[in-house]
Amino acid sequence: MVLSVIRNIDSISNNKILICDDIDFEVSHSIFKSLLDHVLFVSELFEKEKYGLSVYELNVLSNLPQIFKRNVAIDVGKELDIKTRTMDNYLKKWKLKGVRTGCYDKQIS
Repeated sequence: MVLSVIRNIDSISNNKILICDDIDFEVSHSIFKSLLDHVLFVSELFEKEKYGLSVYELNVLSNLPQIFKRNVAIDVGKELDIKTRTMDNYLKKWKLKGVRTGCYDKQIS
């Protein structure tokens, strides 16, 4: 809508209804998508620097309970369309503390 206002700044009157043009909508949508992609990229850089994990991996990890077994991780992975082997690789990569045999405790330091 802001782009429509800027485009029509000379012809706007107080009582005139302003309708967002398709081109203005498409341009603003493109700007928003670019900004969102940039935010995700930058946040992933900071998250990797802080935890050594991507934003995607942090999202997967956040869906797991504090203490869990492998089969729970596999089920959560299936809900997120992650294959069993990939989930096993994540568990190995994350080096989560084993509370007892077969159980993991997610503690990010």
